Amino acid sequence: MSIIALYNTVFHIARALLFKDGIKEKSHWAVARYLEYEYVNKGKLDRKILLVLDSLRDYRHESQYSVNEFEIEIDFEDYLETCKRFIERVKQLTL
Repeated sequence: MSIIALYNTVFHIARALLFKDGIKEKSHWAVARYLEYEYVNKGKLDRKILLVLDSLRDYRHESQYSVNEFEIEIDFEDYLETCKRFIERVKQLTL
């Protein structure tokens, strides 16, 4: 549940940037690709947020749609800190 909650937090924060830019997302994957193209490649966001966003998206998908057991091998505290930095950066970019 913590992975799903953290993913949802990061996803909706990312959507704030899309809304600011007048973009409506069509898929969870596309949100990350838009951030990569418009923000990471232009030096406005750290690439690490994409790694976290993509990883959490994959774990969320696996936990919600798979019937198989799987292990989550992440440093949750590191992911949480990355997400906190992402929140602060998005605040700066949207003010």
